[in-house]
Amino acid sequence: MLEDLANLATLLGFPAVVVAFAIDARVRSSAIDRETHLELTRRYIEFVRLCMESPELKLSDTIVGYNDPHEIIEAGGKKLSVMHILVSLFEDAFFLYHGSSRELKRLEWSGWEKYIEYWMNRSDFRGAWIDHLNTQYNIEFMEFMDRVYRRAAV
Repeated sequence: MLEDLANLATLLGFPAVVVAFAIDARVRSSAIDRETHLELTRRYIEFVRLCMESPELKLSDTIVGYNDPHEIIEAGGKKLSVMHILVSLFEDAFFLYHGSSRELKRLEWSGWEKYIEYWMNRSDFRGAWIDHLNTQYNIEFMEFMDRVYRRAAV
């Protein structure tokens, strides 16, 4: 009888351990997702701060009408440097979210993709991408950006 109870406890205990492990893994995964999102948010805020500190670069999202692509060079490299930061942020988002099967990451990527398309429709950013930025990143990311570039309005 005691042996039967021990076997029953083992039989019931094993699935309970598996369920507890799965729940713990899901909780840890959610915490990692939140931290990833917060880190990208912090980096985006830093990008916005750079735009606000240098209004002469006309990089704010609120600007209507885009700049001459040649203005990038005239800005003494500062505008191109800020664009490098932005593209690095795009590359990080690409590797963190693009192609994920998880719903939260797909939703995050959808927002980032729209934001990348917004920037690629700016003539100053398009000029910077094609003339300066499109050789310095991971090949898979550059191929994605080149596809966005080809789809963007001229």
